[in-house]
Amino acid sequence: MKLENVFIVKKHDNLTITDELIYAVLCCYSNSKGESNISRKCIADKTGIKKHDTITAHTNKLADLGLIEKEYTTEGGKRLVHYKVKRPQKDFIWISNDLMKLEKPGLIGFTIKLAGLR
Repeated sequence: MKLENVFIVKKHDNLTITDELIYAVLCCYSNSKGESNISRKCIADKTGIKKHDTITAHTNKLADLGLIEKEYTTEGGKRLVHYKVKRPQKDFIWISNDLMKLEKPGLIGFTIKLAGLR
């Protein structure tokens, strides 16, 4: 069975709604190997979070919890971050890509947090 237009997120009790939102964006915008080169600017645009340092703090938390890995490279004098989402084998939920089209990012994080409570 092939599922299209969906991604998975690991259920985790220690995530805030903002953590869930950023984690969902990373999961949605990663390839089949879990690799994502999405920029903090793009994450900011998709989440409505204005400060890039806030995004860094949340992605650091996700890395500390073992949900993602972060690697850094330098290109043209700029430091770039590359994310690798760890694909859960159990305790996960399926999320439709259509959820990411909602115009209220806070609602996305809340919806995923609520679904994870089931």
